[in-house]
Amino acid sequence: MIRERHGRPALGCYHASMTKNRTDPFEAKLDAYAELLVKVGVNVQPGQKLLIRTSTEAVALTRKVVEWAYRVGSPYVEVFWSDDGVTRARFANAPDGSFGTISQFRADAMNQLAAEGAASLAIAADDPAALAGTDPRRFATYLAAWRPAVKPYTDLAMADSIAWMMISRFTPRSRSR
Repeated sequence: MIRERHGRPALGCYHASMTKNRTDPFEAKLDAYAELLVKVGVNVQPGQKLLIRTSTEAVALTRKVVEWAYRVGSPYVEVFWSDDGVTRARFANAPDGSFGTISQFRADAMNQLAAEGAASLAIAADDPAALAGTDPRRFATYLAAWRPAVKPYTDLAMADSIAWMMISRFTPRSRSR
């Protein structure tokens, strides 16, 4: 029989959960890091939107950042995801003439959010070797189309007219490099 104290199983009893009211140390650190990124890194203010460019390798951190942005009063958080496998599939297999095609929607959204004064956070977690073995001219062609499309965003960021920050997130694949 489990003896109860104050309506709960007594501590130390093998039937009682010893971690019920404890937070996972990793989750606590991740939450604190996300809070730091939002409150100090890009200093999101009540009423200010946030743009996040991130990787599917950083889902947990990105979710925490979104949560903190809303907690501090952001009315809207836009998240643009990237995925190494999807990116590699394009640069390895798409037709040669297609690399000047960009996501105009993303470019327009980045430019619009920056013009509205949104803060911007980039979470780099992509595998730096994801495009190894692909033709570098394909990526150069893509960048030649992408950079002019996001020039208004870049100009505002480089003039420090918007709060922006880029961080790198460790991924398990980083360990093997």
